[in-house]
Amino acid sequence: MVSDIVFNKNGTMEVIIEVKSGEARLSNAQVKALAAAARNGQVSFTKGGPTLASKGVLPEVLVIGGNSEAIRRQLLREGINVVPDSVGKHRALRLLRPS
Repeated sequence: MVSDIVFNKNGTMEVIIEVKSGEARLSNAQVKALAAAARNGQVSFTKGGPTLASKGVLPEVLVIGGNSEAIRRQLLREGINVVPDSVGKHRALRLLRPS
């Protein structure tokens, strides 16, 4: 999966932001990759590259825009809870790490 926006925050934490438009939903591959990133950092930025977890990083993961209710249901099926959030003036869903 290619994330729309990835940036360093304070040099120690990665933030992954997936941006959807209109009533878009996540693809199956996006659901699995974002869930893995939120769950334990098992996502890499290059195919076959090191994962964030291997670097000791657990990212914050957000989805901006799209069909929030459908995306929430998609992520719940993968065992990931979400909470409403915002990034600037944009509505977002923040993926929560399972306890």
